[in-house]
Amino acid sequence: MTKLQTLILVACLTLSGCQSRENVDLIIKNAKIFTVNSNFSIAQCAAIKNGKFVAIGSDANIATRYQSDSIINLSGMFVYPAFVDANAHFSAIAYSLHGANLSASDSLQQTITTLTQYASRNPYKWIVGFGWSDNSWNGIDQTAIAVLNKIFPSTPVFLWNSNYTCALANNCFFSQTGIKPNPKEPGFLRGNDAHIAAQQLPTPDAFEMEELYAQAQQKCFESGLCAISDIGITANELNVLHRMQEQNKLNIMVYAMPEFSYENKMIITAGPHATDMLKKVALFACADGTIAQHQAVLRTPYADNNTNAQLLTSTDSLMQMCQLSADLGYQMCIAAHGDSAARAVLHAYAQTLSPKNNNRWRIDNIQLINQRDANIISRYNIIPTISAINFSPLADSVLNAIGRKRSRHAFEWKTLMKQNQIVVNGSEATAATTNPLANYCKAITREKIRVPSKTEQQLTPVQALKAMTIWPATAMFCEKEFGSIEKGKWANFVVTNQNLLTSQPSDLNNNNIKMTFVHGAKVFERK
Repeated sequence: MTKLQTLILVACLTLSGCQSRENVDLIIKNAKIFTVNSNFSIAQCAAIKNGKFVAIGSDANIATRYQSDSIINLSGMFVYPAFVDANAHFSAIAYSLHGANLSASDSLQQTITTLTQYASRNPYKWIVGFGWSDNSWNGIDQTAIAVLNKIFPSTPVFLWNSNYTCALANNCFFSQTGIKPNPKEPGFLRGNDAHIAAQQLPTPDAFEMEELYAQAQQKCFESGLCAISDIGITANELNVLHRMQEQNKLNIMVYAMPEFSYENKMIITAGPHATDMLKKVALFACADGTIAQHQAVLRTPYADNNTNAQLLTSTDSLMQMCQLSADLGYQMCIAAHGDSAARAVLHAYAQTLSPKNNNRWRIDNIQLINQRDANIISRYNIIPTISAINFSPLADSVLNAIGRKRSRHAFEWKTLMKQNQIVVNGSEATAATTNPLANYCKAITREKIRVPSKTEQQLTPVQALKAMTIWPATAMFCEKEFGSIEKGKWANFVVTNQNLLTSQPSDLNNNNIKMTFVHGAKVFERK
């Protein structure tokens, strides 16, 4: 073969090779891709077509098989599956954009400043706030209520706490609504009383809600989220999200979880329903409140006042809810903070489910559990959820409420994870937005000084990453759709400038998230 013939043959082969490469919509290369697949493998490059991953491998391997007009060189940055928050309140996050966000207020003066600024731009002439925690204002007492009455004598004030179990209201709120305050705790509304009172609040109309949902969705993208739960969603809120989905305005997957209540009878009896972006396959209920508020139901009384709380839902009602959920084909998710409440819930599950089932029922927000009851989690494939981000603000209050000895068995995250090799780390977010990276950092650090444990209970970095990606996706029945970076799954991923698995927690925050992709489309880029 002559030299000319050789050159022609090489050229033909090269051209043939180029022509045989498959066209894709996007290629990301020169990255460190943590796939979070079953082998926890690390790749360098990924090809994406029609919103899904079609190949993951090395730069050289992808280059020989795929071509694209859109190639992003990530210059060594890190790629992870987009985050999933399976224990949040998406509608509440949207509403909080309509109200005053108190999640960052750690003093009474700061709270008053936030509320005053909100009042100046609020067209409803009511002050509605969201997100104060048990640590707010260095302890909430009647002095704080008196300040609210003095500063806002003629404006109704209603302030939800961070997990919607308690609200504060001023005198003007009670006088305008006709609701009678509790004489033992003037200004405090707890449990069902708070939810009944909240029905008097002015609410955005459907079109305003669409805009608030759109803003909340974008804030979630800024945090690296591709999916979020909506615990306690109402029929009206579900209708708004349905309409947004039909108009292709809903770009984050919402896992809708109506509360098990008479008001939601219609949407519950309609049965489960799921699409790519909106799934209503789970029901939610709450067995008790938090330990810090002395609303958790414990096996023995509280150490600091020798009292105990009562179940918000009777054991007979728990059984009825579980049986109806099973009959209708729903996943059941019940929050149980105290060890006695956890026992009641798990026993109801055990009487309804078969061992080693795939129903994926959940027990949420566990703060204290007996080891014997934890074994039920293993036997019946129950998925436990925690909220590591709320550990720090609650720790001191829990320690005071139940004492150091019992605190050694509180917040046992690794113990829960080991039951079925899964635990979901959610935010319980109701205001502003969720913060997955902060939640991740708390899960791997877990300050032992405040609530000492008999064994190490913080999650490893790999476990903590799974607890906000593939494990919550599994809890949502979506592990075949997202939660890891694998061929055939939706191309939902985040790009960070830090290695989450090796960085110091103090170095990680939302600013580390440089890009978020959902279904292969870039939905956020930090400039």
